[in-house]
Amino acid sequence: MCFARYSAMSNEIIALGSLVVDITARAARAPLPGESLIGAGFGIFTGGKGLNQAVAAARSGAVLHMIGKVGDDEFAPRFFAALAAEHIDAAFVKRDAAQSTGVALITVLTGSGQNTIVVNPNANLAVTEEDVLELFRTLNPSGGVFITQCETSQVSYSAGLRAAKAFGLETVWNIAPVPSDPLPDELFALADYLFVNEVEAALLTDMPADTPETARTAGIELLHKGARNVFVTLGAKGVVWLRLDAAGHPESWWMRAFPVAQVDATAAGDAMCGVFAAQIAAGTGVASALRRAVAAGALAVTRMGALPSIPAATEIDSFLAQFAAPFVL
Repeated sequence: MCFARYSAMSNEIIALGSLVVDITARAARAPLPGESLIGAGFGIFTGGKGLNQAVAAARSGAVLHMIGKVGDDEFAPRFFAALAAEHIDAAFVKRDAAQSTGVALITVLTGSGQNTIVVNPNANLAVTEEDVLELFRTLNPSGGVFITQCETSQVSYSAGLRAAKAFGLETVWNIAPVPSDPLPDELFALADYLFVNEVEAALLTDMPADTPETARTAGIELLHKGARNVFVTLGAKGVVWLRLDAAGHPESWWMRAFPVAQVDATAAGDAMCGVFAAQIAAGTGVASALRRAVAAGALAVTRMGALPSIPAATEIDSFLAQFAAPFVL
């Protein structure tokens, strides 16, 4: 597939992120240490936060260029097929013969749809600064949006955030998972839109963030690190959005979650981030972009798997038509 030279007029997004095979088992509960537990279902899905977010943005109308790395193994071809099916530019997704493709082991609880995930990033951690800068030098972007997470090497997403700001792109950074090494405040200052869930917010600020009130306190701490907008997602409790006003004082809004029956939470946060990035790339205001993003996350939890759960723009339109009341409270 051929892609035209980057033009900020075409809702374009540069996505740096992980490509991971999700090996998913369903069970009534998590096994105890040393216990073997009979499951209630199994599936292998193409995913990874980077791929999920890129697909979510593409299904919402954005033009995507992806940076990433897979191994030279039996899992690699499924990623190129998935990217081609979503019309995502994969020219900067590379095979690394010295690595295996990333793998995630996921357990989904049948009662609540909540999940636990162990990620083995493998080739994703081999993404280098040069891999990132190669795309920016080749495309020479003059605007648009850059989105990244923390499932590739820290040097890669650090380079991506710096390059994106140098080229005039708006940046969406999902700090997931939280790295074991401390993140320098300099990186927070490069984030126009910072997404964390309640667990990630707590790890980054060393304070609870599991209610709208505590999420606001933790979010203020992240604003003080330099992020321009902070979104603390709370699952069924919604999301808290924070930013500083013209006088430098924090202001916040709480968006309630949409009522849905949760089946599998996998990729719900990724759907939110990707749809939000697509809306920002299209010039949508933050409140409207966030409303669509929260709707995308709500739809995602009603389905199994990563890519199969990510909604198209028309599905989001139909879903939102059921909710006429103002959503920002």
